[in-house]
Amino acid sequence: MIALSDAALARLAIGATAVAPEDRWLQRIAAQIDPTPQAAYYHRHKAGRRVLKVEVEMGPLGDLLCDHGFLAQWDSEDPESVRLALQEALRLWSLYS
Repeated sequence: MIALSDAALARLAIGATAVAPEDRWLQRIAAQIDPTPQAAYYHRHKAGRRVLKVEVEMGPLGDLLCDHGFLAQWDSEDPESVRLALQEALRLWSLYS
């Protein structure tokens, strides 16, 4: 944590505005590491991908994914494991249909 006086913060802000946009290397690195939700949406949209919220019954969906080898039986109640398995199943289905 850095404690700055009002005058020091003002000098820092003035100095930051003097940096040319093409020299803002720290912003580029931060955007690559943790993109904003808007940037993530833009890149998904540009690539033709979307995020869908779908309500499902976990039991039957988990069983279906287990039966077809996308999910291990012990992961069938874990929402994150089911999400990843369903994502992979849909990806493969879209490639081969």
